[in-house]
Amino acid sequence: MSAVRSVMSPEGGLNGGEGNALHRTQLLEFYRLMVLARELEHHRELLHRDGRISFHVPTRDFDAAAIGAACAAAPGDWVFASWPWSSVALARDVSATRLFNNLLGNASDPGQGHQGPGNMGFAEERIVPVSSPTGTHLAQAVGMAMGASLRKSKDLALCFFGSAAQQSPDFHSSLNFAAVMEAPVVFITDDEQDRGMAYGISDVHVDGRDIVATYLVVAECCAKARDGSGPQLIHTRLDDRGVDPLKRLGNWLIQEGHGEENLLEAMAADARHVLRQGEAAALSIGCPDAETLFRDVTGTQTCGLERQARAMKDFRAEYGGDQDPDADFILG
Repeated sequence: MSAVRSVMSPEGGLNGGEGNALHRTQLLEFYRLMVLARELEHHRELLHRDGRISFHVPTRDFDAAAIGAACAAAPGDWVFASWPWSSVALARDVSATRLFNNLLGNASDPGQGHQGPGNMGFAEERIVPVSSPTGTHLAQAVGMAMGASLRKSKDLALCFFGSAAQQSPDFHSSLNFAAVMEAPVVFITDDEQDRGMAYGISDVHVDGRDIVATYLVVAECCAKARDGSGPQLIHTRLDDRGVDPLKRLGNWLIQEGHGEENLLEAMAADARHVLRQGEAAALSIGCPDAETLFRDVTGTQTCGLERQARAMKDFRAEYGGDQDPDADFILG
């Protein structure tokens, strides 16, 4: 295994000078996005606990790596993520209200609630909807990257996945195709095992709890993929759970003179306010019309869908809503 690259010490000190090559504005933006990610995680936990959403996958251990990597990509690049890496949406500038609309599946959600909670997707920001089956998005990312290469485009695919995806057939076929076709795709995983060498792809290791180091490594790998060097595989080490990436970044910013404690506290307070406003706006929006269940399923409405739509309409007319008053009795 190659050396694990880091910029900050676990306590927030400086391991190397390369972090100071970034502009102060960018470094403070990292901090703002990290606070947003933590606050979003907290709100998602509360929504799940209160029964407002039925599904929630924690993102806390992945937020620094997800945000650092997504910030390193170009606006035209496509992002393929799995549930734990959903903080990428914040780095792609998706607003808090749109995030909560998508999470709640309300009437303002472009997917109209057809996606499961957490299966985010935002076309404008080129974030492909999360795939529920494990590992299938790797093949999707490679296909997109191969298409970009054929079009002579400089766009690439940024694909995040976990160790479970490496046990799926899609992992082997995706890396194999990517290597053979020299597709411009950057794979990012939380698994530490060097698997890229089996496909002729270099394995790069970075401290995934160091947002600055992650940004620098992903930026370098994106440049290589974009310039025709083929796919890149980055391993983000997340095993040191005693290190809080947000506290680590805050300590480093203060020690290096990029920000004072009062400034960071003000940024954190503003981020919390933004999230609260976004959640309140999304919760004020009602559910999609029930008829949207039958739209966008097929290009042309089938007779089966028409029958189901009529049955639902008749049911609502009979019971005055969507709930059978005898349902509890029937279900025992």
